[in-house]
Amino acid sequence: MRELLNALDRHAAERPRDAAVLDADGTVRTWSAIQRGAARVEAWLAGTAGGERPTHVTIALPSGGGLWMAVLGAWRAGVTPVLLPAQPSAMAERLVQDAVPGAPRIDAANWAAVQGCEEAPAAVASTRACGLVLVSSGTTGHPRLVARGAQAVDRVAATLVAAGTVRAGDVVASC
Repeated sequence: MRELLNALDRHAAERPRDAAVLDADGTVRTWSAIQRGAARVEAWLAGTAGGERPTHVTIALPSGGGLWMAVLGAWRAGVTPVLLPAQPSAMAERLVQDAVPGAPRIDAANWAAVQGCEEAPAAVASTRACGLVLVSSGTTGHPRLVARGAQAVDRVAATLVAAGTVRAGDVVASC
């Protein structure tokens, strides 16, 4: 995971004013804006449990810049993001509560508070390995958890780069 974050940091440093994400409403988020937002998420996570970082955070934001800031900030903090639909069902909520009870949440209701945190210094970045958990209904309509470890996320990223699917200058429109 650290390899992927380092590659994103280098790209953002080389192209801070380039478009990184296009939100559904047409808002263009630059690499520097994504980096700043991710740093604020990291700082918020550091303060959620009296300075001790949680192991997981649930994220229920629509696709776009906020979602990417939340995921990158969690990864920087060494916290595994659990991605929920922006409007999760009661069954999905129950599944998440059973799997990661007490995990802090980032959603539309607290996004302004999360983004109001002071940015964490770059040196604070955690080296704790984390991955990604996606809550999905799939084609069955029944919620399930899909977990990917840090190495699996890195392998997917490396495969996309090696295949030429991801290139410098690409703009992420949605996820």
